[in-house]
Amino acid sequence: MHHRSPKVVVALSVAVAALIPATGSAAPPVGHCPKSFPTQITSAEAEAAGVAALFAAVNKNGDDIICLMPYPKKPGGNVIDNTAGPHS
Repeated sequence: MHHRSPKVVVALSVAVAALIPATGSAAPPVGHCPKSFPTQITSAEAEAAGVAALFAAVNKNGDDIICLMPYPKKPGGNVIDNTAGPHS
């Protein structure tokens, strides 16, 4: 089951992640979100929230899914690409 977050959280989270520099040039493998990042965000959701370009900067493996760990007491959160292994 995928938890969905409000558009504001998506926009803020993707914007925060875009500020983090990427390392390496090869696309990471497709994987799963770690348990600490319970929310998956699709490219369609990012586009609907108006942050498609920022989503693309985070989605390094090109599978159109990124992972969100919402902040517990304020809007936003951390986002990563879904390259974690199945046991993380």
